[in-house]
Amino acid sequence: MSKDKKISGCFEPFITEDESLIATFSRNSIFVYSLETKKQIQKFKSLSNISFAAISPDKNLVAVKNTSGTIALHSLETGEELFKNPMTKTEGEQFYFTKDSKNIIDIDWGGKILLFDCTDGSSKILDNTKPLIRCDEIQIDKYNKIIYRFMRKTIGYSSGIIQAYYIDEENLNPESVQFKTVNAIEENSLIGKWPICFCKNHNYYYDGENVIKTDKDFKVLSQISFNKKKGTYKSGSEYNKGD
Repeated sequence: MSKDKKISGCFEPFITEDESLIATFSRNSIFVYSLETKKQIQKFKSLSNISFAAISPDKNLVAVKNTSGTIALHSLETGEELFKNPMTKTEGEQFYFTKDSKNIIDIDWGGKILLFDCTDGSSKILDNTKPLIRCDEIQIDKYNKIIYRFMRKTIGYSSGIIQAYYIDEENLNPESVQFKTVNAIEENSLIGKWPICFCKNHNYYYDGENVIKTDKDFKVLSQISFNKKKGTYKSGSEYNKGD
């Protein structure tokens, strides 16, 4: 029996929507493979300390982001760096290409929403509003083009609200960005403290004891329970007891 082919890199792999290509990385190296055959299509050097990578929908571009928030854009065919932009010099979350492959929607840990222009490497801030309460976490649901902000009154596990911005890719300008409140955050809730699993019709998150299934406005629908063992994550209230 022949062994499965191995691919290089493994941290935060990116798979195209049609499941044809996978991009992986290690330190400052990017690897692109056919997901079916595991044949290496491209390998090139990029930014130091890469944290995320993505392939454009037209499969002509590879974008890379590092732990300083810098984005570099490369040709998938040649690996050549086309543009590099420091953005806001703040670390952030996974970005995504717009459907036409002309722009990248990016978010940083300061709560800013950024636009990277793939035609000239320029960038602009789409939203830098000062919310009434602290932005504890910001995440993108790329399947439904929604950016969620998890807003808490204070640092830690205080109560707050969840806000959503429904991205209109045909109207990407600061005037079009409007967040609306979709749900409340209860005190001691862990929602938003760890990455949300976004699916087409539902969201899932871990609350320290169970996987919670919600609708797209985070209304709880059901839960999956785990056998709690020593060493597993604790709930927010348990952390507040002195850990």
